[in-house]
Amino acid sequence: MTIQSKLMVLIAVLVFAAASVFAETKEIKVKTNLHCGSCASKIEKGLKKTDGVIKSKANVETKVVTIKYDESVTDETKLTKRISDLGYNAELVKNSDDKCSTECKSTKTAGKDCCDTKATKSAPKK
Repeated sequence: MTIQSKLMVLIAVLVFAAASVFAETKEIKVKTNLHCGSCASKIEKGLKKTDGVIKSKANVETKVVTIKYDESVTDETKLTKRISDLGYNAELVKNSDDKCSTECKSTKTAGKDCCDTKATKSAPKK
């Protein structure tokens, strides 16, 4: 390899790295019906193959998938559709700080186990 071709490869790598650093990234949370580690792995691998996805993490306990993505390449609709195409429910969590959906909070089961979180499962019984 000549010095000129090595330089071209180096420039290409730097351009690619700079593009990924300056990409507009966004993070969303999606509530699913996954129930085991195999489900989580299937969703994470499926999302990894999706253009624009930088990172995804599925939590079996909360049934929430956290997705970091480049919003210049993909969007929330495409990502939730991808999860649906993998065979799972996919409901965008509107407020990422909120562990329960608004619908869940408004039901009589709110505060018990409606959200499948450790905090609600271990709450003291009245």
